Amino acid sequence: MTRRPLFIPPQVTPFNDAEFLDAEKKFQQIYKRVVAGKQLQESEKNFFAQYIPTFLPAKKLSDFAETEDFEFKMTYLSYWYDLTEGVKHYKPISITEKDLSAFQLEDVKRDPAKYKVEIGAHEVQSDLTYLESEADRWYTKIRGSSNGDNLWCVKQETEEQLKQLRELPEFKNDPYMRGTFHYRLKKQGIILQSKYAYLIVKEEMEQLSPADLFFQLNGTYIELTECAILHILFRHYAALTKRYQTGKSFHNTDFHFRKLPEQLRDIIKAIEDSGLYTKDSIAKISFKLNGVPYCIRTGAVVQRQIAGTLKPCVRIQTFYPVTDKDELNTLLDDYSCIKVNNELEVYCKK
Repeated sequence: MTRRPLFIPPQVTPFNDAEFLDAEKKFQQIYKRVVAGKQLQESEKNFFAQYIPTFLPAKKLSDFAETEDFEFKMTYLSYWYDLTEGVKHYKPISITEKDLSAFQLEDVKRDPAKYKVEIGAHEVQSDLTYLESEADRWYTKIRGSSNGDNLWCVKQETEEQLKQLRELPEFKNDPYMRGTFHYRLKKQGIILQSKYAYLIVKEEMEQLSPADLFFQLNGTYIELTECAILHILFRHYAALTKRYQTGKSFHNTDFHFRKLPEQLRDIIKAIEDSGLYTKDSIAKISFKLNGVPYCIRTGAVVQRQIAGTLKPCVRIQTFYPVTDKDELNTLLDDYSCIKVNNELEVYCKK
């Protein structure tokens, strides 16, 4: 990878003396591990990269391999909506760790003037060249993955999106169109989104314990896996990043991606505690939250080792807002929507 020595991370927001000392202590602890060649978690990489200008002003991000993911995420977030020089692009000029955690592709209503500055033409050219190179490197990497490794799910999701792109009439009916700049940009956008999604999911998984990913309903454990989280993020979040009409529904503000395991756990627990769902299938769990219908689909029941004992378990395959007319009509005709609490209702077979 060719690093950009002039890439400068957004400056941290000033804090008080106590917070400054805490941040310096944490930075020095991480820095010792970097020097010792120890592996860092994604959140630690974010913190380290963010505070290099503050605590190691003589160093550049390009001096450390540990900052590569942070550099990619910050660059991608300035260009995800348009990978050309034809529009204005902005980058953060001030950011806190909290802001970075909240940085989501679906936050399109943020006020750019609040903490961003327009990127100059020369830097835009450099950034777009960098992103094109990153897309090539990432695609080569995931294509080399095999079933069972941690990139397999990313490969599957990315290839499915690229297949749908190729099946669009404008490209399917005219193979020569696949060699155009227009097609390459769409393909590049899908690949870059897959890398961003992978890094965000990796960061979230590092913060969770196994117990956070298992729920219980009707005597069966329900597992939310890394592959399922990646699938949900890739298919049902960030509608504006899609380079074509996917036919998929997208989550609104009821479900924040970074709180998804916690929110699903609370919903499934509320349904379980209500006693309303004892006779219904867990293969398809439909409910309504704040008036919006949702569906969780799970796979076949398997025996899983949980807390040292084999337990019946299903894995979540997908989770989405229900917008399909046929599916909505099925819920209306075949199910009763029963109140669980002031926000939540569950669909039970009539």
